[in-house]
Amino acid sequence: MTQALQQVSLEHGVPVIHTVLSLKDEEQARKRCLEDEMNRGTAAGRTAFEMANLLAELRK
Repeated sequence: MTQALQQVSLEHGVPVIHTVLSLKDEEQARKRCLEDEMNRGTAAGRTAFEMANLLAELRK
């Protein structure tokens, strides 16, 4: 899976972020995904944004 995502990123010139959470239960999911302190969705989005900026800088 990782190689396929890397290939998509290289072919299209855009960052590809893949986040999988291993969770015990719904309570843990809510804690890790909905709270501001540790929001994994926000973290993945920020990573994609930072990678897009880095790729843009490298193309200059």
